[in-house]
Amino acid sequence: MALDPATVKAILLAAEKVATDRNVRNMVICAVLVPFIVILLILASPFAIFFAVTGGGVGVESLPISTVMQNLKYEFSQRIEAEQIPEDGIDDIQLTIMGSEDGTIIDNSGDVLALFAVETNTDNENGEQVAMLNEKQITRLKEIYRDMNIVAVKIEEIEKEILTETAGENGKTKTESTTVTRKIKKVYVDSLTCEEVVDGFDFNEIQLKLLAEIRSSEYAMLMSGATGRHGNTVLTQEQISKIRAMLPPDLDLQRERVVMAAYSIVGKVNYFWGGKSHVIGWDSRWGEMREVTSPGSSSTGTSRLFGLDCSGYVTWVFINAGVPVENINDTVGHGVTRQWELSLPISEQQVLPGDIAVFYIPGTRKINHVGIVVSIERDDKIMVAHCASGSNNVVVTEAKATGFRYFRRPVVLTQEITIKH
Repeated sequence: MALDPATVKAILLAAEKVATDRNVRNMVICAVLVPFIVILLILASPFAIFFAVTGGGVGVESLPISTVMQNLKYEFSQRIEAEQIPEDGIDDIQLTIMGSEDGTIIDNSGDVLALFAVETNTDNENGEQVAMLNEKQITRLKEIYRDMNIVAVKIEEIEKEILTETAGENGKTKTESTTVTRKIKKVYVDSLTCEEVVDGFDFNEIQLKLLAEIRSSEYAMLMSGATGRHGNTVLTQEQISKIRAMLPPDLDLQRERVVMAAYSIVGKVNYFWGGKSHVIGWDSRWGEMREVTSPGSSSTGTSRLFGLDCSGYVTWVFINAGVPVENINDTVGHGVTRQWELSLPISEQQVLPGDIAVFYIPGTRKINHVGIVVSIERDDKIMVAHCASGSNNVVVTEAKATGFRYFRRPVVLTQEITIKH
């Protein structure tokens, strides 16, 4: 199924001459990876049994890539569960999923498969098909997956003073202090991204560009769809109606109000992991030194100027645009995942101010990011307001240049919402 490596190299070099043509780049990607992606999807579907019967099935020396990935993910989950089994001498076990806003395990299968596919299909000397894996390929895929999915353990001893009161002479109480040592087992789960490990692959410039294309929205959606994540999530009409029913019948939620609220704190509020606010207008806590208590970030446990995280900013904007606080989690959502689930997929051509933009499909990458579209500039450049950790503030940047790949329409902004004051 794979192209001859020399042919692949020739196609890629030719494409470099016209790299500004998106259609040509798509043709190159398809020529290199269609055998891999199509069979991956087939093997992950009910057609897998038919595929096996017609001669593409599992042999003694080969396995379908979907089976290998499923086994690796199961093995990873078992490793995590094993570290959480109570042990003698351990008083408490704390699990932290790095980069996860809701504590769920990150499924970075798309990143693993992208790296594996580029390495395997564009190897100038040893290019091979990757739909049915031989023993050598299985070993390599396992190495990549395990290097990118890490379970680390740290044991900490914490001393705590306990005060107890006992009845003393003459009816007086006596306070005694006892120091107790508690042993805490901290389990850290880290699912790495392409960017964090790609230096170890020694890819050339063309392979790096190919990898970047695979991680673009079209192909990332295919990868994530095959691994059962949020890629193909679409709300039913019944679900949409249920969400709308939670909103006041006279709600006036104009896109202009959303954009005005988004712009109102640009350059004024610091980034703070786990930072949320339901305050109408300025939150007096912003700018105060506070400890970061939400797990999953390198800043957890440090003191920072309080502010908002990216999804907290989106929530605050919609509250200040008119969405009632009491049902904000069921209409707009807290967290990138929830905001994705309460919105509908749209194309770049359909984007309007007030829609949201997201870096990655939820659950497929750690440290996801979300913002609000505030304008469409000349040359169809989509401008997004977002609370960014890199800038440590609310900023407005161009979507593609920043890394926003997906655009969604919050259900509260669909056409069926009536406009009234």
